[in-house]
Amino acid sequence: MSASLSELLARRKELQAQIEVARQAELSTALGEIARIVEQYGIKRAQLLTVLTRKSKDAKYRDPVTGTTWSGRGRAPAWLAHKDRREFLITRQDAASASAADASAGEHQVA
Repeated sequence: MSASLSELLARRKELQAQIEVARQAELSTALGEIARIVEQYGIKRAQLLTVLTRKSKDAKYRDPVTGTTWSGRGRAPAWLAHKDRREFLITRQDAASASAADASAGEHQVA
């Protein structure tokens, strides 16, 4: 016999909690590794921000739900398929806001 909807939803809730705990643990490990590498190589905040924002400078379209970007070259991503691309265009103001947000976030994360 299959599980009832309420049982499945309860299991999903438990799994989501376990996933979040595992994600946080792995995130902590990853951030520790990043900090170690930044320290080891003497990477400066500006260098790191340049690398992290390089992709978005070439981006022409942004998915407002996920923040995923696309340059407009190559095959269109699924989130843009059969939609009016003009609605997803990144304006100069959008790009400047994203760069400013990235820069201010980076100031608190990297020594």
